[in-house]
Amino acid sequence: MIGDKLLHKIINSSIHQFLNASTMINIHHLTNSRSQRVIWLLEELNLEYTIIFHDRNTKTRQAAESLYQVHTLGKAPVLIDKTVTLAETGAIFDYVLETYDKDNLVPSTDNLARVNYLYWKNFSEASLMPYLAMTKLFARIAQGTPFILRPIATTVIKKINAEYLHMNLAIEANLIEQHLSTHKWFAGDQFTAADILMGLCLMCLLVNLLRRPHIQIVASLWMK
Repeated sequence: MIGDKLLHKIINSSIHQFLNASTMINIHHLTNSRSQRVIWLLEELNLEYTIIFHDRNTKTRQAAESLYQVHTLGKAPVLIDKTVTLAETGAIFDYVLETYDKDNLVPSTDNLARVNYLYWKNFSEASLMPYLAMTKLFARIAQGTPFILRPIATTVIKKINAEYLHMNLAIEANLIEQHLSTHKWFAGDQFTAADILMGLCLMCLLVNLLRRPHIQIVASLWMK
């Protein structure tokens, strides 16, 4: 799993990020972003890659201009593999798995594990992450509101959280906990790419104090 091996590789990659860039996969990574999941995937597959770091603008928290030169939207991660340039985490996962791994991290098509894999792989970005992202966004809005208006903004945001965001996150956390109480991994007995995609989401749930026993077990993999 992710750990010291990845940390050492990141440090090494930051020093040598432009060496041999044409001979391996390049990952354009935005600091403090969700693109760690792609790095974990590449580690699981023992693929050679280089990380090219892009810092956020300290005032706007948006991507630096350097990332817009890689992709029009200025989003991360962006994968470059020979002639392929690809953004969007889900699309990158599909490409890497179809190109470099057809057996280990994707269940075969003839069992229920494949159905579970497809559901949770897409659930991470389509259902869970939007609520998590909005929660973080509203927290930033409250912090950035002028002092004289902050009490009003805080009151409005608390109401949105209580009646919409946190309520839906709690519902989804209960669904995840129920599933993990009867499954070792999200797809079943096999660790798959769905666990990598969901892992970071589960860590975010813990940050939002939506603690559940089985969620904590799986989320702990991201903390090692």
